[in-house]
Amino acid sequence: MEISEKGIKFLKDLEGFRESPYQCSAKAWTIGYGSTYYLDGTKVRKTDPIISEHDADLLMRHTLGNYQDAINSLLIVNLTQNQYDAIISFVYNIGLGAFKESTILKRINANPKDERIRAEFLRWNKEKDPKTSKWKENEGLTKRRKKEADLYFS
Repeated sequence: MEISEKGIKFLKDLEGFRESPYQCSAKAWTIGYGSTYYLDGTKVRKTDPIISEHDADLLMRHTLGNYQDAINSLLIVNLTQNQYDAIISFVYNIGLGAFKESTILKRINANPKDERIRAEFLRWNKEKDPKTSKWKENEGLTKRRKKEADLYFS
């Protein structure tokens, strides 16, 4: 499967566009629509120049292509387009490594209509507090997870 254009718009709306490098909540340097790497594989740095929306779109689609191949190999069930788009958005945010080991993947592969999947999305709404190193809820991630879960079950 591939992410739909509706899914790309959904993801762009969640990520937002930033022409200059910024640190995301995980403290990774990021640019464009949440990209942490450039097409050549180099990491985004604080001192990098601004980019256009066109270049940001290319970066995002390149990353999505890599994620789609990996996700397609991990899924052993058929999903609807909305389910797939929601999972792509989710993985774009949490990373492939985390998704590979997640309960949400196990639940999807067992039964993609399982209502407990909604709760699994919402488990991924925390960030580490830099002062205490403890995990705390992030309001923005909570809103994002609700939107992804709603798309998944629509």
